[in-house]
Amino acid sequence: MKTLKHQIDDVKYWLFWRTSGIYDLFDKVRFFYFVLPKYRRKSPLFQHINIETTNICTKKCPFCYFGNVTNPLKLKVMSDKLFKSLIDQLADMKYRGRISLFEINEPLTDPSIFERVAYVKKKLPRSLHVMVTNGDLLTPKKLERLFQLGVDRIDLNAYNKSDLIRNKNLLKKAKYPKDRLIRYDKTQRFLTTLWASRGGSLDKYKKKIIPKKPCELVHVQMIIKSNGDVVGCANDLYRKQIMGNVTKQAIKDVWFGEKFETLRKNLNQGKRHKFPLCKGCDYGGVGGYTRHTKKK
Repeated sequence: MKTLKHQIDDVKYWLFWRTSGIYDLFDKVRFFYFVLPKYRRKSPLFQHINIETTNICTKKCPFCYFGNVTNPLKLKVMSDKLFKSLIDQLADMKYRGRISLFEINEPLTDPSIFERVAYVKKKLPRSLHVMVTNGDLLTPKKLERLFQLGVDRIDLNAYNKSDLIRNKNLLKKAKYPKDRLIRYDKTQRFLTTLWASRGGSLDKYKKKIIPKKPCELVHVQMIIKSNGDVVGCANDLYRKQIMGNVTKQAIKDVWFGEKFETLRKNLNQGKRHKFPLCKGCDYGGVGGYTRHTKKK
């Protein structure tokens, strides 16, 4: 029997997913009528940057890379030298957007995650540091320490019932700022089939193709893999579109480089068919990536 509080949480969750389209509509209007023309003239700096410091996860979820490959990549931990170089470059650029030390991996698999969080806080005090974790490696002390070292927001996800119970019990034991942690019960999404296909990368969640619409992702978010590869999109699970590598190039040189600019120009015109990932993408564009990029 569900408790009243649990029933209320379920209703809140249902309302969130059923009304999110209203926010997305606002983003579409803003993007197409005010933002996109500016991007066609000159690309701005990204508003999000995700730095994958390891390439492993503790789970094999069906909606993710790790749940869909038989031979995953070998363990790769980003070198401290490369990591500090990236953060130093962002500091020189006076970066104030969102930064996340993960991509499709579990961030707490990085043995140096606490030192790296502290380095981000030191060098980028005005950026919005967001972490998303499944909680498998989280403890009350680790949670408290992450906030103390400078993480601005933590999203704690549960993908099955046992993890949901574990996360609830963990939070009861920890002291943390309640307004800076969001606990998501994502067990419901398996029942409502709301999982995305990751830009057409996962056939079982694929929707109808939308081949001629622009996409904001290449304008707002930079994705850096643990080996330094920069992919054109967060949905590029299999690294089909490499834009450059930050072990050989500066962040700015990759972001404003010819490969990225060519990709943006063509996607602005709806020419998804020219690119190996984009030609099969069912993402409609503007899904909220222009929000939650600055500190309040």
